Amino acid sequence: MDGRENVPPRWDGQAAYITPCIANYVSGPCGMVYNPGTALGPEYKNNFFIAEFVGNPSGSGVHAFKLNPKGASFDLGESKRIVSGILPTGMDFGPDGALYIADWIDGWDTHNYGRIWKMDVKGAAGSAARKEVQSLLAADFGDKKVADLANLLKHEDMRIRMKAQFELVKRKDSDVFKAALAQKTHQLSRVHGIWGLAQLARQDKKHAEALVPVLRDADPEIRAQAAKWLGDIRYAEAGAALIPLLKDTASRARFFAAEALGRMKYKAGVQPIIAMLEANNDTDAYLRHAGAAALANIHDVAPVAALSTHPSRALRIAAVVALRRMSDPAVARFLSDTSEFIVTEAARAINDDLSIPEALPALAGLLNTTTFKNEPLVRRIISANLRVAKDENLQNLVTYAQQTANPAPMRAEAVDVLSVWSKPSVLDRVDGRLRGPVTRDAAPVVNKAATALTGLLNDKEIAVRLSAAKAIQKINIKTSADQLLATLKADKEPKVRIASLKAIVSLQAPQAEQAISTALADKEKDVRVAGLDLMEKMSMSKEVMVKLLNDVIANRTMEEKQAAVLALGKLPVANTQQSFDALLAKMAAGTLSPDIYRNWAKPSTAPNQHRWPRNTKRSAASFLKMT
Repeated sequence: MDGRENVPPRWDGQAAYITPCIANYVSGPCGMVYNPGTALGPEYKNNFFIAEFVGNPSGSGVHAFKLNPKGASFDLGESKRIVSGILPTGMDFGPDGALYIADWIDGWDTHNYGRIWKMDVKGAAGSAARKEVQSLLAADFGDKKVADLANLLKHEDMRIRMKAQFELVKRKDSDVFKAALAQKTHQLSRVHGIWGLAQLARQDKKHAEALVPVLRDADPEIRAQAAKWLGDIRYAEAGAALIPLLKDTASRARFFAAEALGRMKYKAGVQPIIAMLEANNDTDAYLRHAGAAALANIHDVAPVAALSTHPSRALRIAAVVALRRMSDPAVARFLSDTSEFIVTEAARAINDDLSIPEALPALAGLLNTTTFKNEPLVRRIISANLRVAKDENLQNLVTYAQQTANPAPMRAEAVDVLSVWSKPSVLDRVDGRLRGPVTRDAAPVVNKAATALTGLLNDKEIAVRLSAAKAIQKINIKTSADQLLATLKADKEPKVRIASLKAIVSLQAPQAEQAISTALADKEKDVRVAGLDLMEKMSMSKEVMVKLLNDVIANRTMEEKQAAVLALGKLPVANTQQSFDALLAKMAAGTLSPDIYRNWAKPSTAPNQHRWPRNTKRSAASFLKMT
């Protein structure tokens, strides 16, 4: 447990296409089992068990928990850690009723050892129920009489009930299942009656007929189970009988009825499903999921798309989710919704995963027209402009970046997109989905964006100025060199000054030499170090480089001095002889910091370059002796 259990599984603004979990519970879940009924002891009945693997025994273990019904799903009930100090990778109940746990022992790496632990409740192993289960699990049910198998459908242990069910299915004995379903005293036996008939109906649909009247049963769980399995076997003849369950008092019955109608692709169920979603009013996320999935499976687009003008916000949300699942461009109708949440959900549907390409132009067109400014929405709109990539999309991005009322991070994102316009990443900028390689002509972006990007170097927002400098470098806008130099000299943010310096050098602008001189005189060390790093990549005169490096060695921090000496050693001897003679003289006199000359211990292998002058034999010998 790492604190995430305090994070609500559903929260305001959460994407509607996500069906939230029951709870944020344990880290590294690694195997889960349910007590079949007689395992361990009575205190663990109706418990789930989950292994938690986090790489070390101290934070790992096994947890037991219960679930409580809540709407169409469940809520986390009683929970406790029951095993600590091991690193579990999986577990299962044995025929003897004990819980067997595989233990990795420690770490993440593979190894050739491990342990298996047996967990049990003291004194429970000898119980009559557990001994009976162990015997029945080993028995051949093929030898048992039908009456005995029917009676075992009421057994306390699920494993025995399932074994009896499968044997009866093997014998194709539907009467036993009908009888189990007809009695009212044992709910689990009735459930197995439904399951058995559903198994038989997979082989012959006639067996499904017996399940249709059960949809009107007094027990809500029995109604839900009947709906679930009629849907699972796609028994379309039950469609009309399922529709009333969409108004059932039990949420699970409504859930499985909607799901079943979707699996059957029962078109007459569209409007009743819509009515169920409206009544739910987006309260139960699981009912929203069931309804939206059902509408998507039925795939009747027109009535779903028509919900774009419906007054119910809940219905419009569900419609967007359904259209997303259908990958239908009609979802673009919801981009004009008055709800920011719905517009954002529609943007997710259009951009994310496999996308809905036909709807991307409509999404891209929102950039300078929508009043909504949340990041999930705007990022997708910007991404859509990059993907559609028409002249108007290029202009959209330029215009958006220039509007100071827009959020600074999103303006910077628009600039970043301009910088990769001619060759975007193969991955989607929002969700990382592989989109594939794209190559475009760079001339349009230079023509349309050059003036705007140059102007953004003076923007009040640091993020925008920084992105503008980087974009100018990537797009290779040579006309921005003067403004870049001015930014290098005057901008208050070191990161922006560094980006401007890099852009000038990359552009191979005439101002590059002045830019390096300015950077090396900057008040911030990071800017000066950047200047030193870039100097080697320039074609400036060696005399000027030596002069600048000598100034750094004389006046700057030790880190800069070391870098300058190394840079000096890479220049031709003819230009650096005098500088190294002076340094070696200081070293001989003991006035040069050892932190500087430690970097000279290894001569350069490049022709005509060195870490000390090769023809200064006496000084070099002195240097070697001293080091």
